[in-house]
Amino acid sequence: DIWSPFMTGCPGAVISVHLHQAWMSAGPLLNFMINACDAKHQIAALNEDAMDVIVGEWSLATDNCAMWLNGFNDNLPGFPTVECPYLQCPDPYMGTVQPGTPPDPAKYQQGPFGTGMSTPRHGMCPVDKPWPDDDVATRRLAYKKLNAFQGVGGWFFWNFKTELESKWSYMHAVDRGWIPRDPNGWSNDVDNACDLEDRSGFKCQLKHGANPALIVKAVNYACAQPGMEVLYCFQDANYRLQHASRIMTQHWKLYHRQGSICDFDGIAELLPDYTYGIDPSIFSHQPYSRLS
Repeated sequence: DIWSPFMTGCPGAVISVHLHQAWMSAGPLLNFMINACDAKHQIAALNEDAMDVIVGEWSLATDNCAMWLNGFNDNLPGFPTVECPYLQCPDPYMGTVQPGTPPDPAKYQQGPFGTGMSTPRHGMCPVDKPWPDDDVATRRLAYKKLNAFQGVGGWFFWNFKTELESKWSYMHAVDRGWIPRDPNGWSNDVDNACDLEDRSGFKCQLKHGANPALIVKAVNYACAQPGMEVLYCFQDANYRLQHASRIMTQHWKLYHRQGSICDFDGIAELLPDYTYGIDPSIFSHQPYSRLS
């Protein structure tokens, strides 16, 4: 709606979108994979209603732990939303003749600070938090992003090279096998990476032992939303409770592309629905290709 009338009819005009996940709410890997695949629908809408699209920035970061990502000694209020690990700070590009470099391992945080906090501590710098089995998890996420970008005119990974942050470094991402060595080469793994997401092949499952009062609250809320004209919502209270997972799943399928998540005050979690098949990205194995 915002961009559809912009520069209509202008030849050669493109719009650049920046698709970062570093500022999303903390959550399970599945949330980020679904969000990555959903980007293709936003891209398609822009292509159809406005103009050609390029992805001007993207990365593989799923938190904003990277030091000074939001400015020198600064961060957005409330961020980071995860506990960031620390690594020894690298030497500065311009040498150690700069005042205060390298960071003194005997000193804790040193100001001035902005509205948030991102700074060395005892000579250690904050870095992105790894996932369990991080290489496999990050490769799966990368393939889903590349699948979503198949409809764009091109993309730019941000950045080409960094000192510490592999998930912000194209060189490191290729070196670790997260991104195919030839980004223009055909890959069946990339083509199929979003199969499950494209079919909304997930269920919003009620957790065992969930508080009954919260279940009632959740199903009443879900059934009251526009578009929730499903059989389960038109039955009595007991029937709704017995089918709470189906109600919450339908709500998630209707609204997740508008930012809705499967949580409902902590009583539900999003799980793959294997009646839709297996996520093919589980089986994608890009061999490492060390760069010379």
